[in-house]
Amino acid sequence: MAQTLPSPQSSRDALPGEAQRRLILVGAALVLAEILGVALLALLLDARLPWPPLAGVIALHLCLNAVAWWRVRRGAMRVPDLALHLAVDAASIAAVVFFTGGYANPFISLLLVPLILAAVSLPPLHAWAMALWVGVLYTLLMRFYQPLAIQVSAQAAVDLHLMGMWLNFLLTAALVAAFVGHLSASLRRRDALLARAREQRLRDEQLFALGVQA
Repeated sequence: MAQTLPSPQSSRDALPGEAQRRLILVGAALVLAEILGVALLALLLDARLPWPPLAGVIALHLCLNAVAWWRVRRGAMRVPDLALHLAVDAASIAAVVFFTGGYANPFISLLLVPLILAAVSLPPLHAWAMALWVGVLYTLLMRFYQPLAIQVSAQAAVDLHLMGMWLNFLLTAALVAAFVGHLSASLRRRDALLARAREQRLRDEQLFALGVQA
C-alpha cells in the first residue's frame, strides 16, 4: 500500500508543538505586561481608570490564552489558528491602550511583540497580514482613545512617561530574548529533522530503484 507523505510546503509551514507552546506562553506574558502597565498607571500616576472594561479585557485575554493552551495540548492548533491567536494578542493590547490614554501610552509598543513572533514563526503571508493588522490598530489608537486623567503635575507626567518608555523597552527586549531565541531554535531543529527525513527518503528511493533494476 502506498504511503502518503506530506508535501514540503506543508511540512515547512507546520510548527512543532514546542514552538506552539512558546507562542502561547508569550500570550500569557503579554497579559502580565498589561496588568503591570495598568498597575503602574494606578499607583504612580494616580490615574482614574475605567476599571470594569479594563478588567473585562484582561480577563477575556487570559481566558482566550487558556483556550489556546488547551488546544495546543490536544494538537489542534494549525498555522491559521496561531496567526489568529497572535492577532487576538495584538487586539487585546490595543484595547487596554484604548482605555489608558491611546497612542500616548508608552506600552503601545508592545504591539510589536505579536508582529515579531509572526515574522519569526509564521509563513510570510501571515506575517504581512499581522503587520497590516498592527498598523491599523496603531493608526486607530491615534484618533480613538479615552484620555487619561492623572493627578500629578505636567512635568511629573512627562518624567513618568519617559520612565514608562524605558520600562516598556526592557520588557519588550526581555520577551523577545526569552521566547524568540528558543522559538528560532525549535524551528531550526524542525528544519534539520525534515532535511534528514528527505535524505533518508532519497536513499530509500535509490535502493528501491537498484532493487528493481536487479
